[in-house]
Amino acid sequence: MAGVKCANCKAHITVRGLSKCPICQGPVEPVADSRLGHLHAGKASKSKTTSPAAPTTNLSIGQWIGLICIFGIVGSVAVIIWSIANPSPDKLRKRALAEALVKCQYAIKSTAAHGGAELPPYAKNYGTATDEFYFAWPRGAFEFQNGFGGKEQMSASCIGVLSTGTITQLTVNGKDII
Repeated sequence: MAGVKCANCKAHITVRGLSKCPICQGPVEPVADSRLGHLHAGKASKSKTTSPAAPTTNLSIGQWIGLICIFGIVGSVAVIIWSIANPSPDKLRKRALAEALVKCQYAIKSTAAHGGAELPPYAKNYGTATDEFYFAWPRGAFEFQNGFGGKEQMSASCIGVLSTGTITQLTVNGKDII
């Protein structure tokens, strides 16, 4: 703790501004203050008392790397959230095509007269117009159970409007359903 030292009794005095020792009434001599870097000697001292310097915020290399990693992670999460909240037109189209494909697959499966129908597998979109979907499954791509309990190879096609998800034409084994 900073303070002054009595010249007579060598007492350490921490009360600032005293010119005499409160114990022996002798003169006080300055004592170095390691925190402030200057001498204190009560009123007899001509040096100015300054407040301690504000702590510096020098970061170590490890702390800088940590901050950079944190900002990188936060930035990546923000980009992911933004891309989910604001999908591109291409992503919206792909999403609509996937929904239309699932709708077609279940519409085809629902036409099985004897149960035991497989869900048609993934099919590529052959639609040429921007707002059209056209999925086709060649013969043998999936099977339905026939009236005798055996498996029958099937074919199908499904055409519709992409923006509304409406099926306009559905054909199973060459028979128009819609």
